[in-house]
Amino acid sequence: MRADLGVVWKFRTKRLENDLTLSVYNATDRRNPYFIYIEPEYETTQLGDIPVALQAKQVSLFPILPSITWNFKF
Repeated sequence: MRADLGVVWKFRTKRLENDLTLSVYNATDRRNPYFIYIEPEYETTQLGDIPVALQAKQVSLFPILPSITWNFKF
């Protein structure tokens, strides 16, 4: 799940048509997984490090990203 928001404001000057866009990518700041990997947990013994458990870890991309865009035509 992800929510994106955006607002466009259009205006004109003497010679230009303008629009100003304000947007927010991932407005809910949900950490959706990009990928998940398995990492072993080790216990140190006299024989060396021995894996005792596996743990799933997640990598997420892009927290809240605001942006502003200005477009114009002349």
